[in-house]
Order: sequence, then structure tokens, then C-alpha cells
Amino acid sequence: MKALSLLVIATLTFSSVATAEIHGTDNKEVSEVKANIFAQNNGMVYIQVESPVDTKVKITIKDDAGVILYGGKVKKDKVLKRFDVSNLPAGSYSYEVSNEDYSVLKKIEKK
Repeated sequence: MKALSLLVIATLTFSSVATAEIHGTDNKEVSEVKANIFAQNNGMVYIQVESPVDTKVKITIKDDAGVILYGGKVKKDKVLKRFDVSNLPAGSYSYEVSNEDYSVLKKIEKK
């Protein structure tokens, strides 16, 4: 009976540790940012952001050389930002939406 009890306790302990490793127990929630980044033919790029409440989200736009053309922060949980890129020269531009835990990056080719 003692051996069976020890086996049950060992199994429960192992499964608890395995679950903690899979799900994480450091009480830090990952603040996933949901972002849609899309360009339209009229020279506009739209960035739609949904983030958890009280999360600061950073939006960065860079050119091919890595020069930051725009850098700003959003504090609302839902926002739609519009950028007029019609005056920019042709090339590849990186659009990044991020917070301290999560990042979304999209490259858009301007012709």
C-alpha cells in the first residue's frame, strides 16, 4: 500500500512539473498583439492593432536601409492608423507592431 501511495504521489508531482513547463508558471502573461498591416492602391498603408488593455504598443516603419521613417506608441486597446506613403520613393518598407512580449513584422514593396 505504501508503494502504491508513493507511486501516485510521484506521478502527480511529475505531471504537475510537466504542466508547469508547458504552460509556464512565472505568472507573466504574454500580451499578444493582433495586427493587420495592409496597403491600398491609393498610396495608403493601414495598420489595425488590437492589444490587451494597459499594453503600450510600438509602431515602427523603416526603409530598406533601416532608417526609421516613423516611430510611435499606441496606448488604446483597438486602433486603426493610416499612413500616406504616396510620396515615398519605390522600394521595400518594413512595418512593425510590437510590445515587450510580441512582435508582428510585414514588408511591403512600393512600386
